Amino acid sequence: MENKIYNEDGLQSLSLYDIAFTVKNIEESIKWYRDVLGFELKNKSKFSIPAGSADIAMLQLGDLNLEILQVPNNKRIEEMFADVPMHLIPIGNKTVVFQVTDIKITTKQLEEKGVNFVWKEQYLAGDKMLCTMIKDIDGNKINIFQTDTLFEFPQIESILTPEEIVTEHLKLWGESDGEKRKKTIDKLYDQNATLIDPALKLTGKEKINDFISELQSKNIGYKFALEGKTVSHHNTIKFNWTYGPIDEPKKIMGTDIITIQNGLIKMIYVYVDGL
Repeated sequence: MENKIYNEDGLQSLSLYDIAFTVKNIEESIKWYRDVLGFELKNKSKFSIPAGSADIAMLQLGDLNLEILQVPNNKRIEEMFADVPMHLIPIGNKTVVFQVTDIKITTKQLEEKGVNFVWKEQYLAGDKMLCTMIKDIDGNKINIFQTDTLFEFPQIESILTPEEIVTEHLKLWGESDGEKRKKTIDKLYDQNATLIDPALKLTGKEKINDFISELQSKNIGYKFALEGKTVSHHNTIKFNWTYGPIDEPKKIMGTDIITIQNGLIKMIYVYVDGL
């Protein structure tokens, strides 16, 4: 297949929206995912299919979305629910996979909730991939890994130099057009980029974009500018900046430390002089 460079609003904007699966009883599944894993019900509705009316519920936990459906005359295909590892033989989805900071604490909490375990605190590859697998009330397998035991993917180097990253970063903070700024943020920032300054902590591109809009509305005519040279090493960039109106461009001064992950800005630590 020929490699192509796609429009940034087409396949290059591809991201995971949710994980969808059917259940036997939607109300019982909503309760299970809420009580056991902490998902909240965000929306519930019905829609028509040839066999009649189907129920759909959207559940959310942080940035994770689950879509569960109940349809008329549903049936269980036993091969899909075979014991591990025979469940791998049928072609199709196998497990819903999550990650946590500490699998030992998580496993104990799941034990207290009385869930059905497939295994507890098991390494899948030497000293890597430590996980606990459970089943929901329909037998769907859910594997939960400890984050610091997962295989690491090689870092993707940024196509921009540190100086170019800083230039684009400061430029977007001065961009008043919300749509243009969003497109730049999508190119420059990680999906879960985090901004930390003396007064707040924000995670996610949308929250950062909203904060920039709010900052601009409170400080009309103010602009950011680079002060001095950019310093960088080991995917970390440090630079000084000024912020102010045309007649007082250095009204506010400070320093940013930015970390880069897979070619995108992951963390922004903001230090404001005098705070």
